[in-house]
Amino acid sequence: ATAAAARLEAAGERLRGRAPHAPVLVAAGAREAAVGLLRAQPAKATFGWDALALGTFLGRLAAPVLDAEGRTPVAGLGLEALVTRVVFREREAERLGPFAAIGGMPGFPRALARTLGELRRAGIGADDLAARREAAPLAPLLAAYVRELDAARLADRAGVVAAATRALTEGDAGLAGTLVVLLDPARLEGPEAALLAHVAARAESLVLTLPADDRRGRAALEAALPELAVAIHEGVAEGALGRVQARLFEAGVTDGEADPSLAVLAAGGEAREAVEVVRRLLEAADEGIAFDRMAVALRDPRAQRAAFAEALGRAGLPARFEAGTRRPDPGGRALLALLRCRDEDYSARAFGAYLSLGVLPALAEGAPPAALPDAELWVPPAGDDEEGPRLPLPTDVEREAGQAEAEEGLDGPALRGTLRVPRRWERLLEDAAVIGGRARWTRRLAELRAATERAIAALDEGTPERARYEARWASLDALEAFALPILAALEELPGEGASWGDQLEALRVLASRAIREPERVLQVLAELQPLAPVTPVSRVEVEAVLRPRLADLLERPEAADRGVLVARVDSLRGRAFDVVAVPGLAEGVFPPKLRVDPLLPEAAREALGLATRAVLADEERGRLRLAVGAARRRVVA
Repeated sequence: ATAAAARLEAAGERLRGRAPHAPVLVAAGAREAAVGLLRAQPAKATFGWDALALGTFLGRLAAPVLDAEGRTPVAGLGLEALVTRVVFREREAERLGPFAAIGGMPGFPRALARTLGELRRAGIGADDLAARREAAPLAPLLAAYVRELDAARLADRAGVVAAATRALTEGDAGLAGTLVVLLDPARLEGPEAALLAHVAARAESLVLTLPADDRRGRAALEAALPELAVAIHEGVAEGALGRVQARLFEAGVTDGEADPSLAVLAAGGEAREAVEVVRRLLEAADEGIAFDRMAVALRDPRAQRAAFAEALGRAGLPARFEAGTRRPDPGGRALLALLRCRDEDYSARAFGAYLSLGVLPALAEGAPPAALPDAELWVPPAGDDEEGPRLPLPTDVEREAGQAEAEEGLDGPALRGTLRVPRRWERLLEDAAVIGGRARWTRRLAELRAATERAIAALDEGTPERARYEARWASLDALEAFALPILAALEELPGEGASWGDQLEALRVLASRAIREPERVLQVLAELQPLAPVTPVSRVEVEAVLRPRLADLLERPEAADRGVLVARVDSLRGRAFDVVAVPGLAEGVFPPKLRVDPLLPEAAREALGLATRAVLADEERGRLRLAVGAARRRVVA
């Protein structure tokens, strides 16, 4: 169907006809979409009804085979780290070929990870690439990537799909008697489409919903499932919205009167546009539409999210940002500064950068400054789907209280058991003339301590000048007691021949002891845990992987079902809202400028059956149809 509401209604009919105790499994790109379908059904007690993200569903099917093979699924940052390793090794061996000139650029591993992931998901191997001249330079990189996966006993998305297929070939994988509902799966092609044939064979029945114009996905399904029964549903919206949903890209459509179900506005700049959209949302709220039933579909969240966070905050509207809000993370930058401090032979400049971030750890009440925390925290990795664990975020009151306490603590090394960065510490580092080298740190600080001690001895008690030197002594004592153990911990970091597991364990201990609130840093480190067996790994490789993720981290919302949803357009798959706002319908935003794959020429992509510019352009039209089709009552464009 064109309208999401019609697709959800068709899926709901199958659920309403289901016995309360008969197994049901609903999967969608985001778990919230699957949960929403179950919640929308008439209330009744059910047993064995489950809602999953599509990635979790695939992982559950593949788990027995992966466990038997001793493999661990890896995605996101872990895959980027693995590709970074491939790039480092191939570059050292001078096997990058035409990519040698860009192999050292920081964006190359991430671009290569995207291309290799697309090739693997399409079922294309190194031999297929080697047979085509335009794609041949990627063949050794893809082969090296597969070797690294096998050596580390890891499984990427393609590996998980292959394991799930084997599990379904050998048994029913727990699907016997189950109604499986898949809501608007994206980019069905190759092995993933073939997997659905095995799901259909093992489950009691398989129901899929797709936007009516998803021709590529429908063709892949019909090729994998010749017995597929397709039902086309017409849109359910009325008035201008219904006409737009049904005939969005048709030329010469002039019939019909304008009505409030379609609002088109223009504003100068993204910030102003966000303000105007929020005004339309407030108008809808005055009509009795709940904020939970509103969504803002962003085509470029990186560029648009900040403007909507500001506009929604100023209006006082409750909002939930699908991927959280990105902000500079002082904890992550502190760890990077400490690693830079070690790389620069314990540079006082880099250590001063760490101190300036104000993330020194808390101490037990009454403990001396040397008593650094020895508790080594464990935090689960952040998930890529809605089931990913979320850390509670500090409230505004807690942030303000922490800021006030930090400002109060500037005049002393410790206040109420919390170590702060006194104003004198930077001066002490300057007066001690510390440049680098741990031995020089110890010698210079000792010399400064001796000079301060002589100055105190030469002054009379009770004089203001002696009081200043005594305060300097106390600050020096706190700096020395804090800095030297941290430098010792840096010195104990693993060398070049260590494994990823050794590197991650040492960084986890360092973050737990040197950062006041290390949870978000530990989440990033936990994402890399599947790489633990990989060895050896260099410090340069570790920092190249961590730097993009630690400098800025995401704050994830605590609640997943309250307020206006602000999400990527693709996240509206399997969802319907009363009001949907689609900002950025201007040149360069939605649709964005279509960029070709920098590593795989267009001719090679067409020969290999991958998405070409024409397919990408059609996908952009599909995204606009998806956003418009997600609205039940009104679209604000």
